[in-house]
Formats: sequence, C-alpha cells, structure tokens
Amino acid sequence: MTATAPATVPRSGARGTRLPVTATDRLCRIGSVISRVGPLTMPSRAAIVDALYRIASIGPQIRIGLVPAPDGRTWRFDAAGLRARCEQMVVEVPADDDLDHAVAEVIASIDPMCPVRIVIAGRYMLQVFDHSLVDGRFTLGLPGALLTVAAGGPVPEWLTAPTLRRPVVAAVVDTFVRHPRNVLSLLGARLRTAATSHPEGRPLHEGRSHREVAGRPGAYPALVDAPESAADAPRVPWRPATHVVWESGEPTGFRDVRAWIRATDPRLSFGAVLLVMLRAAFHAEGIAVAPDADMVYDVRRFLPEGGQTNGNLVTGIPIHGAEDVQAVEDQLVSTLETGRPVAALAAGVLRESVRPNRIGAVMPDLAPLYPRARISLSNIGLSRPLQNLPWADAPVHEAAYAMHPVGPETLGIQAIVIDRALQLTVSFNGNVFRREAVERAVHRVVSAPMDVLEGLDAAKDGAGGTV
Repeated sequence: MTATAPATVPRSGARGTRLPVTATDRLCRIGSVISRVGPLTMPSRAAIVDALYRIASIGPQIRIGLVPAPDGRTWRFDAAGLRARCEQMVVEVPADDDLDHAVAEVIASIDPMCPVRIVIAGRYMLQVFDHSLVDGRFTLGLPGALLTVAAGGPVPEWLTAPTLRRPVVAAVVDTFVRHPRNVLSLLGARLRTAATSHPEGRPLHEGRSHREVAGRPGAYPALVDAPESAADAPRVPWRPATHVVWESGEPTGFRDVRAWIRATDPRLSFGAVLLVMLRAAFHAEGIAVAPDADMVYDVRRFLPEGGQTNGNLVTGIPIHGAEDVQAVEDQLVSTLETGRPVAALAAGVLRESVRPNRIGAVMPDLAPLYPRARISLSNIGLSRPLQNLPWADAPVHEAAYAMHPVGPETLGIQAIVIDRALQLTVSFNGNVFRREAVERAVHRVVSAPMDVLEGLDAAKDGAGGTV
C-alpha cells in the first residue's frame, strides 16, 4: 500500500481546497475531544498562533486547518485565509484552577464552524477538537508539537510524514487479505463470544443507583430497586450535562499494581486489571454498573509498517463480563490477535457509506430513571509526547482528557501514566450520577489501588474461583 499525502484526493476551487467528509469522519461525529494539560512553561499567545499556522500550512492532510462546508459533505481548506483562522483558533483566558468550571466554559464556547480551538489559561493549555476531525492520537501529540515549534524547533516528523489515502482499507488488507487465517480466527472468536455473553444480564448492585428526579433539579432519591427488566424501566426527560473528574495517584500506587499483576499472573495486562478495578470501585460507591464495558482501540497498530493518518482511526469493542480479570484478559488478547478492531471499524465505515449520517450522533431526550453505568475505557498508558512536555515545576502534572457530550449512562474514562503515576479522567453526566460518588470511585483506584485489588482477591476467594 503506497503512502500518499494528502489523505484524500482534494479538489481546488475559488474557495480553496475541498476534501470529502469521509465515512470514518462521520462515524466520529459524536461531539468534541477536550483536554487540559499543565502547568507548563508557556510561551506567548502570539508564539502559539505562529506555531499553529506553521503546522497547519503544511497542508490539508494536517486537518487542523479544515472547516466544515455548510452541506456537511466536504471540508474546506483555505490557504489564503489560514493565518486569520489560526488567530481565531487560539484564545487566551484567565487562569482557572477548577477543571470542571474550565471545561464548562470551553463547552459553552464550542462553535461547529471552528472545529479546533486552543485555549491558553495561565500555565495551562486546553484543546477542543471536533471528534470528526481528529482522534486522541492527534490531541495527545499536538501540545508538544505547538510548544516545540513555538520555541523555534522543527515541526515533528509525525506531522510531516506521508499519510495513507485509505487507512481503513490498508488495515483490512494488511490484517485479513494478507493473513486470511485471521478471518477464520475472528469468526471463531465471535461465535464463542456470542455463546457465552449475556448482554441483558443483571448489573452489579442490582440496578440500585442515584438519579436526578425530573422536575426537581439537584434532588436525588434514596437508593431504590430497579425493575427486573431494562425494557420495563421508566424513562424521564434528560439533556446532556457533562461533568469531568480528574485525579492523579502516586508512583508507588502504580508500582504496587504492577507488582500485584506480576505476583498474580504476569500474563495479565494492566488494561484488563484496570477495567475490573474501575467496575469494582464504582460498584462500591453505590453506582449500578452494566455487565458489559467498552475498550477503545487505536486501529493504527494494524496499519502496514510506516502507514499513518492524522484523521480518525479508533473504535470501541464491547467487553463482556467485566468483573472477571481473566475473562477480560482473554477477550483483550483475542481482540488483538484476530484483528477485531479492524473488522469493527470497517463494518462501521461500510454501514456509514451505504446510509450516510449527515448530522452526526443525536443524544436521546429521555434517560433511564434507574441508570446502569457503562464504562468506556481508553487506556492510553505512558504517552511520551505528553511526558516530554516542558512541564513547569509543580507537585503534579495534569493531563486531563474528556469527551462532550457522553451518553446518559456512559462513564467515559481516559487512563494516562505521567511521571510514573496513573491519572484518570472521567466524563459523565452530573444529572445522572452523583459527582461525589464518581470522585470517591476514582480516588479508590488511583490513591488506594491495593484496597481495590484486595477486594478482588477476597471476592475470588469467596467464590472459589480465579480473579
């Protein structure tokens, strides 16, 4: 597969270059990726604008200079007006130590016609990206790229490297066409999953949770029992109300978890253990947890060697029975070995190509009165682009990554390791789940991980099974 740039064939006209909004773009037309990193050694706003312009002017394949056309079918890239657009994209606001308030202010300023915004708030940098434009890989790497270029350095190679014209096709060819046995393995794994999963199973805590009462903002009932069937559950009027909780642990906590894994079963991955820990922690705080979860995968790992794209190439894979570490690990291993993320993304692209969604995802206007949290975990791990940022001298270096909006029952979780310590960011709806309960659950995992793991060990011993 030959790498070419830009990622799709552009058309030029009086209004600049136009690129089609691809099926992959439309699949991710679900909201915005929001981040805050800091404290940093921050250059001036003018230097950030210059750096952004230098990067964006490489061409439309960089994507941060793209603007949606009114018809929703194309992106526009106007080289002549790019400098003015970069001035518009970079704003400076007063410093705000309150992450939730800072995110709320950014959400209020989201403009569909300005899909990229860089916010300088004192020593912190916030980013807002339309998810149909880029995914997490780009948002993780851009802060370092901007600060490097602003300091007079070169544009990083990952931004100047050629990009694949059809990355999903390239991944399918490299995973299944060149290795046809993967097709049989994938089908076998899917059949085994279908035979053993129970998507309608009861959640942990038997559906008991807190929920805002319609017409009584801020009022929560006592813990109540949910109906036996999710289909019978009553629903109430709802609108998105994104809240963000972030916390960083200590290096000792992360080290202790790794030691527990080595002592229990060195074959276990940190992602599998973390997913089960999260589920147990939310359950312990009285939040009903659905029997299944989602793990977010970057499909770039399945591209041919040297293949790259700056657009979206992520997908979520359901994980069944997320209270059993070994069962989760088996599914994660099978998912990677069979190339399931490639198949899932390709299937989504095919469906989107047949029946294009021009307006993007629409959030429901009703939510269950008795919600069951569904965890969606993006386990980033150690991010070298973030670790290598010019951090200011401070006790904790924050790297918070959130989504807006999220589904009413979704707990969108980003896990990042900075300075050898685990950081968690949770995006959730504050009118569905109590913030205090979410904060306590996050604190359990990052600040008292061994207590959570000991609870898993106790549950294993009580059940007479494996973790």
